[in-house]
Amino acid sequence: MSTDTAVMPRPPASEILVRNPVVAVLRARHADQYAPVISALAEGGVRSIELTLSTAGVFDLLPRLAGEFGADVEVGVGTITTTAEAERALDCGARFLVTPVTETCIVQAAVARGIPVFPGLGDAFQGRGLRALTARAARVSSVVAEALDARGLG
Repeated sequence: MSTDTAVMPRPPASEILVRNPVVAVLRARHADQYAPVISALAEGGVRSIELTLSTAGVFDLLPRLAGEFGADVEVGVGTITTTAEAERALDCGARFLVTPVTETCIVQAAVARGIPVFPGLGDAFQGRGLRALTARAARVSSVVAEALDARGLG
């Protein structure tokens, strides 16, 4: 399979995110603290949850969390800084990825597997190539951008 993103179809934003354009970003000392928080967020109507890699144990608990909450909530992984982290997150069940900066190799890894990726933008210059990389939205500073392409904005 080619990893040339210029010819790969762009992964669409999930129906969950299009209908509920809010992403809760979770940080904790350890990922074993996430389940009750995800449960409360889901009861409150939040449907997209980003688990940050700055929290210990995310990869160990992601398969269980994705399995436990996957019917109601899409769980993604943020603070992805390497292709290895991206691949591991996807292997563990992440339904989207978020990066602090734009890294072509991470975007390509997600696109190759049909998973939405929200790369960070440190400045406007980094955003110039996102359309070619097939990213559906960008994470600007520490806020997930609301350019979901649902209305043709991407």
